[in-house]
Amino acid sequence: MLDPIQLALYRQSLPEPERYETQRFFVVRWDIVAARLLIHRNGKAPCVVNVVQTSRANGLDRPQGINSPCYIDETQAMSSDIDTTIPVILALIARENEGAHPIPLLIDGLHRVFKAYREEKRQIPCYVLTPGEEQLCRIRMAR
Repeated sequence: MLDPIQLALYRQSLPEPERYETQRFFVVRWDIVAARLLIHRNGKAPCVVNVVQTSRANGLDRPQGINSPCYIDETQAMSSDIDTTIPVILALIARENEGAHPIPLLIDGLHRVFKAYREEKRQIPCYVLTPGEEQLCRIRMAR
């Protein structure tokens, strides 16, 4: 469980534009700040992610348009503001069947993966959230 006070303090330590960063995939949303806190709190070391596979899985290997699965502003993605040395975040999504392998989903870093793909990089750094950690970062919608 994430301590809400610890999360609030962590948010305040970040630059203003980064304090409430979220990611949405269809109807599911994640609190990226909570993910970063878990990564920091658990002392996770980055591993690497295969850029080509991740690009293909997210539709970033095709021309971008308004109907793309993950629309990327190509000008922004290729700018010097996007740093491919900053680790992206992959979440392992648990499946309902026992014994089924979790599904990896990129929840932070689409622009970095896009830029790395265009620059023909093979790998970039990545943090991986376990299925339990992924659940802690999910934003629950009020009913």
